[in-house]
Amino acid sequence: MKFINIVSLIVCILASFTSTSRADVWKHEREWDAKDEIEFVKWISSDSFNRRIFIDPASAYAGLATDCADVVYAARIIFAYEHKLNFRSFNSVKEDGVFWKKTISNNTNLFDKYAEGPARVKAFITYLGKYSDTKFLAEEDSYPVGLKDIRPGDFYITEQPFGETTIRHTYIVKKVYASGIFDLYYSTLPYMVRELKVHRGLPLFSFAREPFGFRRFKAPFLINTPEAELPSFSLEQYDLLKKTGPENVLAEVSKRIRTEEEGLAGRLDRLLGNLCRSMDDRIEAINEAQRFLQSVGGRCVNRAEFNNFSTPVKDQRIKSQIDVLSQFWKAVVAQKRTTDFAKDKTAGMNYLIGLPEGSAVEHKKLCADYPQIPLTIKEFRDLFDAGKISSHPNDTVPVRWGREGNPTQCQNYY
Repeated sequence: MKFINIVSLIVCILASFTSTSRADVWKHEREWDAKDEIEFVKWISSDSFNRRIFIDPASAYAGLATDCADVVYAARIIFAYEHKLNFRSFNSVKEDGVFWKKTISNNTNLFDKYAEGPARVKAFITYLGKYSDTKFLAEEDSYPVGLKDIRPGDFYITEQPFGETTIRHTYIVKKVYASGIFDLYYSTLPYMVRELKVHRGLPLFSFAREPFGFRRFKAPFLINTPEAELPSFSLEQYDLLKKTGPENVLAEVSKRIRTEEEGLAGRLDRLLGNLCRSMDDRIEAINEAQRFLQSVGGRCVNRAEFNNFSTPVKDQRIKSQIDVLSQFWKAVVAQKRTTDFAKDKTAGMNYLIGLPEGSAVEHKKLCADYPQIPLTIKEFRDLFDAGKISSHPNDTVPVRWGREGNPTQCQNYY
């Protein structure tokens, strides 16, 4: 009898040890199914998924750092956790110096040291952000969808060459407009806690090949389904790409999903809003670089730090936005449609494209909602074209904005 009691005690202890040492990230009550995909779309469209989800003190996910693909993974994981659903995706593992892929789910016990609940979920998201980048998101965890089927929760991935490196970027679709444009949420480098950024319109950078473009995350129940059998699967955008080329494919995408016209005044407000937000975002990026330099005694950044704190993509994005805005206004002038706009806005836009009836005073007001921006739109364009706008994190703030000062002698990595 005594022997039996000892054995029972040992079994209980081992069972207790096993249950506490192999905790799930969260325990799901049911498998994610097709109905949950519809609910996910509604959740992304709602205020539950908002720009302040990672910085609002009232949010359970406040303090979560993100950069690019993290936002897509975070959205799927948070929805699954809050609705007690399963989650599954691919990530990379390094063994003996070689990377290979494997699947990971909410049943993993890698995060047992974190408190059960949001803290453990945030640790899971952080882990996937490190080991499941945009490449995994495009190639392993998603598939291309038909253009008319693009919906909130889908995402867009692009890649751009910069010198000897390639930069990839991801937007998650928040809203699809009848005019053929989108509200796109995104994060960026450096990896940090931030309010999600928003762009209204088409992605600013095109795609040139598979597997980039508009894609949908594979739900757990679809992970082993042949790609051609996935819901809304389509190679339409890549067929379109072959016909139009990267320069025109996004405009053609917009035409195919458009069901009503945006209107000239609406388009100008959208273009200006995006551009002014991008210039304002650049202030944050430069200030973050300055804080980092102070923390390291002002030394030259290394390659990894340069990748995190330089702004070539942001700077080119602003220049591209200015070019699009200028082309739009030139078309308005050519069509003699300037009377469709308020006189002050017309004068400000005329100044941008060099018409004699333009007004520098009114031009300065085009970004009046962002008074901290140190340059007007025209000033930024002219300084960029002159090669004076600096993307280098070691440059001083005035030099970063093309003002007087001595450029840094630190290495420029691209």
